[in-house]
Amino acid sequence: MGECVSEDGIKTRQKIIDDQGRVDTLMEQVKAWQGAQQLRDYVKAVRGGGYYAQAAITGGRDLEAWCDWALDQASRLDPTVSSPPSVLDYKDQFFWRR
Repeated sequence: MGECVSEDGIKTRQKIIDDQGRVDTLMEQVKAWQGAQQLRDYVKAVRGGGYYAQAAITGGRDLEAWCDWALDQASRLDPTVSSPPSVLDYKDQFFWRR
């Protein structure tokens, strides 16, 4: 036998689904923001490190150019910051997910 659900029950169920979706999105944004903050802290640490450590991290590239690139990536990941598009925004069009 089928269970009869009231109209109020249907509305409540939909509110639960909607709110859970909003909370899930919020938590994804928090994780992205935290990752961007960690990346910014990492760049500060790299700048403060010794020459040999910097060269190993940057792959021998110019330190300031590498820092600028890394900070651009942090801005791209940060949901609280507007940033220009990146080539990485298009990766799903060229690579299939496994």
